[in-house]
Amino acid sequence: NGLTVTASASSTLTWDANGNLISDGTNTYKWDAENRLVEIDYPGVNNYSQFSYDGLWRNTKIVETTSGSVTGTKQFVWSGDSRKEERDGSGTTVSKLFTRGQTTTGSLFCYTLDHLSSVRELVDVAGTSQSQISYSPFGQEKFTISNVVPALAYASYYAHQRSHFGLTTFREYGSQQGRWLSRDPNADSTFATIQETLDPADPSAASFGKLKQLNPNLLAIQNATHDLSQLVELVTLMSDINMNAANGKPKSNLYTYVGNSPLQYNDPSGLDEHWAWCTAYCTLYAKGALAYILCMQDCMQGFPKKCLVPNR
Repeated sequence: NGLTVTASASSTLTWDANGNLISDGTNTYKWDAENRLVEIDYPGVNNYSQFSYDGLWRNTKIVETTSGSVTGTKQFVWSGDSRKEERDGSGTTVSKLFTRGQTTTGSLFCYTLDHLSSVRELVDVAGTSQSQISYSPFGQEKFTISNVVPALAYASYYAHQRSHFGLTTFREYGSQQGRWLSRDPNADSTFATIQETLDPADPSAASFGKLKQLNPNLLAIQNATHDLSQLVELVTLMSDINMNAANGKPKSNLYTYVGNSPLQYNDPSGLDEHWAWCTAYCTLYAKGALAYILCMQDCMQGFPKKCLVPNR
């Protein structure tokens, strides 16, 4: 019995000086001064997608252009870190998005979700399946039914169908590459500042003042625990795991998706720093044990509020 493996053609990936992908051999990418994706250029003439953002980094608008003509506009209404509505260019609501379903042009559809919150099926009110999707380990889609394409797909990330990217709150995920298109926007500065300012021998509020100003997650965790010593322990663990003591720079790959464990975890924010915090905290359990896996899943779904497991 033989085994046949079919691989895609190789391509050359190119990045800019800030670590943002600017070419994947087929499409080219443009980024703004805040390292946010603002345009994808496709083969041909004047074929592109343009992305706009609000002051909280949330993607508020996508404009699709083909052969120089605008073919579609989507505007988004957010609640916190979740997209709640899709609207067209005139502001008319097209879809409303919920955790377990969506309405599209007035019709209600429900999601069937797997353990990663990936949408496996879109079902109408009559119980008829309008979409069925399977995924590769890193999230490449394969439709067996596609009468109505769900707005959310792999890991419940917003699905940009034209590029096949999953859009999280802060970054774009490429399932074909199995990695993020850009570096973690938090990790560089946060890890370096931890290395420079952390003094576990001085567990006082003053010693964490600079860190809290840089990273409000630290303050959120301290407020959740009311225990500064636990904050010291957690920051120390994160620093040890993610910093290279020799040069004070992050030793983790800032493009890696959920520690290369896509069958167990997701990252709805797109901030790998959350992965670092969760990894540090969950080392309280034996790595690979059920308690560790549950801790990581809980933490990644609700960082930072859920990352502190009570009665540990």
